[in-house]
Amino acid sequence: MKLKKIVSLILLGAVSISAFSGCGSESDLTKSLKGEKIYLNYATGMDEFGNFNNDLYSYNQMSAIGADPGAIYVPEERDAENGGYYYIYATGGLKEQFGWNGNPGLNGYDEDVDTLAVRCFRSKDLSTWTLCGSERGYSIIGRESDWEEWTMRTPWAPEVVYNEAEQKYYMFYCMASKLREEGELKIAGDWDTATDTSKYPRDHRNYIGIATSDAPNGPFTPLARTETVIIDGQEVEQKVPCINFPEAFDITVEKREDLAPMIDISPFLDEDGTLYLYMKHTIHGGIFGMKMSADDWTKPDYDTFTCLLKRGYANVNSPTGKAALTETTYSGEISEQIIEGPHMIKYNGEYFLTFSMGDYLQQDYAVYQAKGTSPLGKFARVGEGTGALVLSGVQTNNFKGTGHHSFVYDGKEYFIIYHAHQSTETFGWDRYLHADRVSFREVNGETIVVSNGPSKSLQWLPEQAGEYSNIASMAKITVSGGSGVEYLNDGLLPYYTYNENNVFEVNEDVTVTLTFDQPVSVVSLMIYNSFNENSAFSNIKLTAFELAEQPTWASKDFDYAVIENLQFPTIYYDEIEGDGNKYINCAPAVAEFNEIKVTSISFMIAKDARIKEFDKAGNVNTKLNLTEIAVIGRA
Repeated sequence: MKLKKIVSLILLGAVSISAFSGCGSESDLTKSLKGEKIYLNYATGMDEFGNFNNDLYSYNQMSAIGADPGAIYVPEERDAENGGYYYIYATGGLKEQFGWNGNPGLNGYDEDVDTLAVRCFRSKDLSTWTLCGSERGYSIIGRESDWEEWTMRTPWAPEVVYNEAEQKYYMFYCMASKLREEGELKIAGDWDTATDTSKYPRDHRNYIGIATSDAPNGPFTPLARTETVIIDGQEVEQKVPCINFPEAFDITVEKREDLAPMIDISPFLDEDGTLYLYMKHTIHGGIFGMKMSADDWTKPDYDTFTCLLKRGYANVNSPTGKAALTETTYSGEISEQIIEGPHMIKYNGEYFLTFSMGDYLQQDYAVYQAKGTSPLGKFARVGEGTGALVLSGVQTNNFKGTGHHSFVYDGKEYFIIYHAHQSTETFGWDRYLHADRVSFREVNGETIVVSNGPSKSLQWLPEQAGEYSNIASMAKITVSGGSGVEYLNDGLLPYYTYNENNVFEVNEDVTVTLTFDQPVSVVSLMIYNSFNENSAFSNIKLTAFELAEQPTWASKDFDYAVIENLQFPTIYYDEIEGDGNKYINCAPAVAEFNEIKVTSISFMIAKDARIKEFDKAGNVNTKLNLTEIAVIGRA
């Protein structure tokens, strides 16, 4: 399948500034500005075809297809050729040849590499993704000639971490093995797949695969151990997984409750250089973790194996080693669906274990969080019940099924990388890869992970990716009325119940002014609308930039550069019918223009600029909400 490509357009000609004053009829608000004014020609950020300036903005374009993404950022200092990019490793499409308990067959592994390979994408802006894998866009391809005998060569949920001492990239993934009913590893091509599937299903045969590469885009070489196994009474030398729980814990297939099939393998490198692996147990239904050897990242410290979370319980009391499988106790029953897709992120000495909950084929698939003070727990659910949401599209019109995920830190900002369904009404097997900012904020007295998504509108570019960044936090903001001014430049978009009231709210005409201590250069202003269309504005009556110096393009000095009637784009809502299902939550009105140096920015919104006069019950809408202001420029 070809990837849908949306062209990113650099709007150079479209954003030129007309150096004239007094054109057209001036409003009373414009006349209130003291001094000479110049009117700006500007672009609105995105056109009707989805083109936008990717030197200034990022956008979840639905162009990169994949699932279960693992992400890293490679700095230029490490790799001059491949650095300066975010990389995503994604599960290939498994539907055409493999059901979860299907009969693999192993046919067509060269003709249909999607089923046997890991896609690799990269991007400088978390918006425009390009297939970059070392072979036909893939970072690893499974072929019978060069893969281990034990595996069906169907990797999924890949994640990558960099080993600085070895200067190698390690990929961890889950892989179904060719175990027979007795639990022995068997030589390829010599087993009854129908019998195996019925008596010992694939879900019970998941192992951890490891591969390494010198470059982030591959090729990754699968690793294995050579071991003597007994096949029909004969000793046979063959390759087996590096990590083998049945062997380490002396597990036999007769003791089904002790089996340890693992999926969704997620590595975490702590600040002291220790590597940990987190994984989902497909029979137990919980999340486990363990430490890896400091000298060899292919060898686990099985004695540290610990149960961290259990589906349906708030509290877990786990021993370590094999006992974690059978002697862990649980308390505090909670209503909870499947949990999977773990990922660890550390901030300010605290460990945040995030996980996906629900069926990955459903629209309510979402990311939740737990928190602990050490990599292997104990972990407590953050918030009430199942834990505070990190990412969910349930309450939005943006994306649905926002589950399996990873985090990436680029040295300046944190982002969550996740997949989502193609439609907000039905699930799709092929999912798209997206990215949104995350930060760590205090909510109800404790620090949690908060995301600015799932977003389906223009966002400001990652700080490290461009010449300009969001400098709104440098400004002091004053308002002529309303409440919640402190939320206007806090960098957060309120998508969730725990921060839904963290907005600026006003029920009258209002003027908002951002004042900078020193002159700053500005190229774009983004004013983010309400989460709910009943409190959203349709236009900004006046925007005035107080000029600090004469622009290079101007024929003389002006006091203000002015924009009148900046519209909230109709691509974000249905202007005629007012269909609430078409409203894009927390989307911005954007003005993009040639660079000007300013000391302050003011804009005015009239109370009659509401998108909807009445709500669905016929009540008059009386308030307007602003969720964020971004000023794209440089100090």
